Amino acid sequence: MHGMPTHDDSDASEGEIQIVIHEDGDTEDEIAVIGGIDIQALRSEAHAHPGTIAGVIVSYIDQARNVTWYVHKYEIALHSGGPEEGGWWFTDGDPVDDWEVMQFPTEALAYEQCRILNDQENIRRESEEEYGFTSVLSHRSRHYTYSVETTPTPEEYPLKQRPHYE
Repeated sequence: MHGMPTHDDSDASEGEIQIVIHEDGDTEDEIAVIGGIDIQALRSEAHAHPGTIAGVIVSYIDQARNVTWYVHKYEIALHSGGPEEGGWWFTDGDPVDDWEVMQFPTEALAYEQCRILNDQENIRRESEEEYGFTSVLSHRSRHYTYSVETTPTPEEYPLKQRPHYE
């Protein structure tokens, strides 16, 4: 199939996997499996267990593909979704304009920094804000979250449109 990555064991030593990623613009979605390795499953494993070999492999793949990862900051709030089944809420937010976007060469480094920033935000929120995020009065406080993305410009916080109950 044209444009698909190939797996070649001819130069690999026993027990090694050699991954060849073509420079013809294939996206990671198109490269679902490389050399018998499910990249999405590997990314999930790396997120669940930072510092494992899965994270190292994903980092090498990111570096080979010249993927840049960005950490964006959003001001978030809870919104009432409706009265169905006792009421339900959803989180929405807007990018923080004066935030200087951070960039990283690997997904693992971006998520490591993102976790640190979110932990720091939780500490700040507890010490500085009068109302917690889930309080009905949370609109009187400021709440932030950090997110890892592959775009230098922040996307809409995860909702493209208001959810509706079915």
